[in-house]
Amino acid sequence: MSGDLRTIRRRITTIRNIQKIAKAMKMVASAKLYKVQPLLNQHRPYVDALWRSMGRIYHPEDAENVFYQKDEGRRPLMLVIASDRGMCGSYNAKVTKLAEGFIREHDGEVDIIYSGKKARDRLKTLGINPLKEFTLPSDLRDPDFVSEIRKFVLKRLEDGSNDSFHVAYTRYLTPMTQEPAIQKLFPMEGDPDFHPDPLNDYTYYEPERKEMLEMLMPVVFDAMMERMLMDSLTSELAARMTAMDGASKNAQDLLEDLTVQYNKARQALITRELMEIISGFEVIS
Repeated sequence: MSGDLRTIRRRITTIRNIQKIAKAMKMVASAKLYKVQPLLNQHRPYVDALWRSMGRIYHPEDAENVFYQKDEGRRPLMLVIASDRGMCGSYNAKVTKLAEGFIREHDGEVDIIYSGKKARDRLKTLGINPLKEFTLPSDLRDPDFVSEIRKFVLKRLEDGSNDSFHVAYTRYLTPMTQEPAIQKLFPMEGDPDFHPDPLNDYTYYEPERKEMLEMLMPVVFDAMMERMLMDSLTSELAARMTAMDGASKNAQDLLEDLTVQYNKARQALITRELMEIISGFEVIS
């Protein structure tokens, strides 16, 4: 019986330590989320509006530009954005599962690049050899990081290795809700919700529209990549905060159950010892 007490006591100590770690990780994720979320809320409307504006400036005549060439059904290029660490619920599993579905739709004829060690681990289990890894920087607004991705993608498009570029990432909605999504960046397409009136459209471009598109597209690409990276980071922090909160609550439930077991075992041990004392006293008497 004393051995059972020691076992339960060790389990209580272990779970209490795990609970402390989970609470600490929740607090760290919550503090980081508090800093990152306002940046995303400020950044997202501007980038989304800029992307829609590019869609309205676009015209089919611009197909001679590599950013707007028609998707001819060759191998698409996809960037998968996951995290370097786990302990964030189903965050990594959902985005990699969405990427897997995209790969299956194209019969495996997809070239993959990725950011995040968890994406690498999942791709390895699928037998996929990525073209390149882009190590996540400490500051996701680092211009060198997004420009490195842009240069790599542009080179692949220019040499004809790929004719489209997609990004699998996680879109942040609320601290409790994150949605995996695939964003097609290239080739550029017009805004389907924009229907200009040819009789009343007096829009003039200075410089010329094609020149403007060539000048703005690298800027728009970098801004879109920054937005998707910030979305993914915010989603990761929110998912980790929620997962650690759940882990802390589960640990508390286990502690309560084990405390009841410990008290019952100790009470049974005390009762047995009392019975032995009483029985011994009666024998002596």
